[in-house]
Amino acid sequence: MSGGAWPTAILPRMSTSGVARNTGLAFLTQIVTAAFTAGLTIFLVRRLGPDEYGLFSLALGIAGLLFGRSGAGDLFGGVRDVISGSSDPVTIQLTAADDFDPFGDDRESADDVGAAIDGDPATAWTTESYDNRDITVLKPGVGLVLSADQVAQLHELILTSPTNDWSASFYVAETNPGSFDAWGEPVATLEGIEAGTVTVDLGGTEGGAVLIWITNQGDGSGGDEVTIAEARLTGVPE
Repeated sequence: MSGGAWPTAILPRMSTSGVARNTGLAFLTQIVTAAFTAGLTIFLVRRLGPDEYGLFSLALGIAGLLFGRSGAGDLFGGVRDVISGSSDPVTIQLTAADDFDPFGDDRESADDVGAAIDGDPATAWTTESYDNRDITVLKPGVGLVLSADQVAQLHELILTSPTNDWSASFYVAETNPGSFDAWGEPVATLEGIEAGTVTVDLGGTEGGAVLIWITNQGDGSGGDEVTIAEARLTGVPE
């Protein structure tokens, strides 16, 4: 051995041992955290009533923010999600699109509805052309109904459209109810929507169908109509 250097044959053994020890400790920590989370969750589900659920979830949310992305923060977040039933939104698959013109001839470019959910922004659904950009001068509006493959807490509807300055209200129902009145009150209304991509906040409303109820055509898309090139939906499945 020269200059106090370690023999090269020893170095791999020390490095491997350290990695193995750290890996074992990390794995043990994950097991303990998971066991504690499961045990605490079962206990709380049995012991706390609905009011206490809400209060405890709020406390966990604050604690999670204080701890940030540390191991403790992840633990608090996991327990909070199990208790409150919340989790991160995911893409909700849209399986059907239907035109909706209950105050007209019951048809609104019916042959093109699938283009709004086919994943191809080069294809699109458009309303029919109207003489006045304010459709409500002629009738209450026209729409497009989007149906998902499941009921979920719906968070966002993301629309891509080349149309500028159009307006619409957005409704949520468990399934397509068929009549306009059955949709109830809108969960969101947007005016002067700019061309491009717009994100509509659905507020976590539970449902499996969304109605885009168009009331103003805006500048049109080279004509007197509103164009929906693509629609996507996010939410938390039931």
